Amino acid sequence: PTTKELDSETLSAPKPVKVLNSVLAYKTYGSDVVLYATPSSMTGDVNFDVWNGTQVYTIRKEPAGKDYMLNITQYQGNWYAAFGDGNDGKIYIYENPMSTSSATTPQVPVYILKISNPDFLQFSDTAQFIAAENGDNFSVYDILNEKGYTYKLNVPLSAGETAQWMDGDRLTVVSGGKVIVFDYDDANRQTLQPAVPGYGPLFDPAYKWSYALAPG
Repeated sequence: PTTKELDSETLSAPKPVKVLNSVLAYKTYGSDVVLYATPSSMTGDVNFDVWNGTQVYTIRKEPAGKDYMLNITQYQGNWYAAFGDGNDGKIYIYENPMSTSSATTPQVPVYILKISNPDFLQFSDTAQFIAAENGDNFSVYDILNEKGYTYKLNVPLSAGETAQWMDGDRLTVVSGGKVIVFDYDDANRQTLQPAVPGYGPLFDPAYKWSYALAPG
């Protein structure tokens, strides 16, 4: 946080090696892909860039903020980068941001999630869906079907609780001291066992068993 320098190291080579400078926030994928926010050459702006180990691609320029949300993954052979400053109520989703340089070809988002001050931005286990959440407000994009969903849960989240993906299609939260599971579009909601907020449930690989830290 002090130097804004992103370093890399391994157990076999524990000496830190500088990767990038002026990094305000970042998200990695694998060992050599970094999506990050960095100050722009224009005063008061930031660039959202992606680095693939050899080259930096600028995806978008935005006014500087402070609560940057970023995530990047691959789905069916394509790259998807999602990012934004939560204060402006928008999370931009781009497809294959490393295919062309924005210096010559401006890039256009495939979708914009509309949500203010999200505290959760994650792709599902299969990467088909990406969800942003703030309290009981959700915004989800389905990459496969190119369809978005925005909804408000009619059950309040427990204090300090944030959503998490259960699997490739379902989300979980803790509400009223119990685990709630629902589909990406808020359908098929189920109430499971008691749980302590902030300690989401764990599921066995076959999804036969659910484990949670519960009140005594």
